[in-house]
Amino acid sequence: MIDIPLCSTFGAPAEPDVKPVPPEVEELEEKDEGGGTDDPWFVILFNDEVHTFEEVIGQLVKATGCSRGEAEDMAWT
Repeated sequence: MIDIPLCSTFGAPAEPDVKPVPPEVEELEEKDEGGGTDDPWFVILFNDEVHTFEEVIGQLVKATGCSRGEAEDMAWT
């Protein structure tokens, strides 16, 4: 019977001659979108069948601090 090894080692694989490239970084200037207020928020409400009109009014009042009448006006526009 001949003794044959199940695996053999031929040495470590060759290292590729590749140098890492640093990522390109682009600095963006901050733009003034000109919303007219200094408040850092936007309110987006979707017209759907899940939320009632009363819930929409309540969320507008909560998010913007406006009166209920102002919130109703915003909801209709």
